[in-house]
Amino acid sequence: MNHPNAKLIAPGERFGKWTVIESFVGMYLSFRQSCCRVRCDCGTEKVVQASRLRLGRTTSCRCCRPSAVQTHGMTDTREFKAWAAMKMRCGNRSHRAFVHYGGRGITVCEAWRDSFAVFLKDMGPCPPSMTIDRIDNDGDYEPGNCRWATRKEQANNRRSNKPITVGKRTQGIRDWAAEVGEHPETLRSRILAGWSHTRAIFEPVESKNRRPKHRNTPIGA
Repeated sequence: MNHPNAKLIAPGERFGKWTVIESFVGMYLSFRQSCCRVRCDCGTEKVVQASRLRLGRTTSCRCCRPSAVQTHGMTDTREFKAWAAMKMRCGNRSHRAFVHYGGRGITVCEAWRDSFAVFLKDMGPCPPSMTIDRIDNDGDYEPGNCRWATRKEQANNRRSNKPITVGKRTQGIRDWAAEVGEHPETLRSRILAGWSHTRAIFEPVESKNRRPKHRNTPIGA
């Protein structure tokens, strides 16, 4: 049986504390899955299904499991899920969001990547309705650049929500759009087309189905 070359994991890729040392060692016939050989940071070697690595279902041998997880059973908590998803986005090339994280060079600092206990100590408990957010969107996941934030705070902090200054006021495109009653993409496309910030924000969108809105352009714009 030929192995699926397109699905092989390159030697050297890391998944938690596992490092792939051999891309293909056979097939797990029951599920027709390719298997690779990995080595844990503690030196333990094991053959595992490649799909289990990609999905984050195995990240180390038992001897390396963080004590916080073993003691407190936190695998189903928001904190542990945020930690696991963060590593997947940055380290798993098969993850749907990899292009926006690991693909842009965003990494997880070594202390957090190797230990959930350290991550939890640095970040603290996750408040209700919040998820992990990077303060600097071009920075890494590391102490000082991460916080627990609401979805609105995260949306305002995205690269697509570029700060725009008109007169003496500066706020994100989303906030300007909400203020003038237009869609953020309308304002963004105008600015990309070379419009001035004042015109892009305050010029009404022509429509056959509605009258143009009359807005007051701020003094000093």
